[in-house]
Amino acid sequence: MKTFIHSINIDSTKILTGKNDAISKSVFTFFSNHNINPKQIVKIDLLIDIQIEEDYTSLESNLEELIALLIQKKISAYSIIPSTNLLKNEATLLLTVCTGNNLKIEHKEFQKLPYTFCSDPQNRILYAGNIRFNENNDLMRSTQLAFDFAEQLLDHEEMHFGHVNFMHTHLDKSFINHTSSHQSTWDVINQIKELYFDPSLFAQSIPPLSLNSMNTGGIQVSFTAAQKDTFPSHQVLHYQAPNGLDLYASLSKELSQIYFFASYNKEAQLSANQNIIVQTNELTEIISEFVQKMEDETKSKLMLNLVTIHLKNGSELSDAELIIKQQLKTDQFLFIQSEMQHNEALISIEGALYF
Repeated sequence: MKTFIHSINIDSTKILTGKNDAISKSVFTFFSNHNINPKQIVKIDLLIDIQIEEDYTSLESNLEELIALLIQKKISAYSIIPSTNLLKNEATLLLTVCTGNNLKIEHKEFQKLPYTFCSDPQNRILYAGNIRFNENNDLMRSTQLAFDFAEQLLDHEEMHFGHVNFMHTHLDKSFINHTSSHQSTWDVINQIKELYFDPSLFAQSIPPLSLNSMNTGGIQVSFTAAQKDTFPSHQVLHYQAPNGLDLYASLSKELSQIYFFASYNKEAQLSANQNIIVQTNELTEIISEFVQKMEDETKSKLMLNLVTIHLKNGSELSDAELIIKQQLKTDQFLFIQSEMQHNEALISIEGALYF
């Protein structure tokens, strides 16, 4: 079993106004050009620049209608990620495709949330997204509800947080801007995460958790969870650099894939002299070293799939883009504007490697 992510840019206005027939035609052309079987799609993520919660609500129904057109009246797992694409003034669809022998793909629903299972005789992968709560602008309560819902979904499928191999969390910028000085927003998220990610469930450290910002209220969680013969099918790796850089990765040899997330930790001693050029070079260096180490350990040539770069300042795009395209060997990039966990950090990078 293997998974792969494809990206296609679409017209933001058309998806906002529900012109799905026009969008589906261009997407089906993309399928044909890239030999994609729509029946093998297990998750669709929509990255789009929206600023208000009302746009988010209307997009949910529009996107579900589009997904039903693309995969024959069924709704896969999906996420709407409010974000600014710094390279193109368009929306982006990320299509996760699952392939392999004796494969079974099931589109299901739990408490009205669509999710998808991809399985073969030995492995099962759960894809879930759009777990979203906004309880009176209360970060603590909203986060608890989101993680509790995720736990219920996992339990429903006889899984637990120990099976989670990657999690994305997006929270409204108001949470970041109005947190008391005694406890940062990110500390609140990590505190709640530690309540649910019981260390006893993991052979190593907890899996990668990508934390980013959005503008449409509340908190949103999406994740993948994988198991082989009831056990977690991945190995969690954690690399630290002396300059305060962390790289978390989830390696699954059975699924021939590695997810990773590289960022500065809150103890990093960053100064004003460490501009975007310095920080981008440091992040790409640790990623390149990690890729080489993984190639040595797996004795495989690894292919870097879609790479998502989160930038604090959109004005620094050109400097970061030049370095990343020189250092990281892939032609699939997304540059997104986002707040950082560390006040002085300007960039974080996540991506996927495939055997």
